[in-house]
Amino acid sequence: MYYPNKAGFTLVEALLAFFLFSFILVLYVPGLSLEIDQIQRQKSQHSQWRLLYELAQVTLPQRVESTPVTDDDDLAGQEEEIQVLLESYQTAYNDLLTDYQCNREVCYLSFESGHSLGVLAYESTD
Repeated sequence: MYYPNKAGFTLVEALLAFFLFSFILVLYVPGLSLEIDQIQRQKSQHSQWRLLYELAQVTLPQRVESTPVTDDDDLAGQEEEIQVLLESYQTAYNDLLTDYQCNREVCYLSFESGHSLGVLAYESTD
């Protein structure tokens, strides 16, 4: 059988489906972009905390001991390891470190992006 108005009805169905799909995307895309931005921020924060942890692992074990490290080779190795960590971070994340301090009481990092992290260090009483 031949229906003379079938082409017009199909066009209306296609336009209705297109508008319905567009409406669904209008509702979905903003939420998706917010989630993607939040995931990227969390990845950046995780990498910054990881850098702080790794730098503290390099710096603090020698300072917590009762006898200070006086061997120049150990200090040079420590400085070299810190430089390797900083260079690998800056290469991977394009976020420059502007300030790093770590002593027995506090470890502190400051980044060019404006973020800063700090951790108070204390000995456990176990």
